[in-house]
Amino acid sequence: MESSKLLERLARTELGRQLLAEETAEVLEHRRELAAEVERLTVELEAALPALQNAEQKALATVERAREKLRAAQEAHGQAVAAQAHAINSHDMRRTRLESELYTTAPPAIGQFRGWLQDLFDSLRRQRFYEAGEKRDALGNPIAHDGPTAYEMQAKRMAAVQGAMRQAEALMLEALSEDELAEKLEALRASTDGK
Repeated sequence: MESSKLLERLARTELGRQLLAEETAEVLEHRRELAAEVERLTVELEAALPALQNAEQKALATVERAREKLRAAQEAHGQAVAAQAHAINSHDMRRTRLESELYTTAPPAIGQFRGWLQDLFDSLRRQRFYEAGEKRDALGNPIAHDGPTAYEMQAKRMAAVQGAMRQAEALMLEALSEDELAEKLEALRASTDGK
């Protein structure tokens, strides 16, 4: 016999009806418990929701106040940066004008001295000194060498001339009497002798 037919015949019996009624009652009781739990959760949420919404609104208001403070701080920072840039630009323009006037009114002796230094530097640069390794006499014996080589002396003198060129240019920005200027130029000239 098929199982579906068997179940139909069982359902027509008193025992089958009783089992079916008990099962239906159990399912109904479980469903009522579930529905009650859903109702309880809904009531809990509805009770808690106003406080949660209030807390969210307060937090949002705090965020908005913080954003406003941040905007104000960023604006103040921008104004401070602009003021600083303006001050630096104004200073640089004034300094450039003053230095320009100092350059144009500098004593001619400084320009002549700088020209002499440039000629000296160019002359030194054109000289060729090479390190050829260890020097030997006619018999092949190494020659002892005390002190710097010609190449080292030339490099040292070129560095001194470059330093004197920078210092001479700086003199153009100073207000010196003729005697003070002559003394400084002589000291710079002496520093380039290569001694």
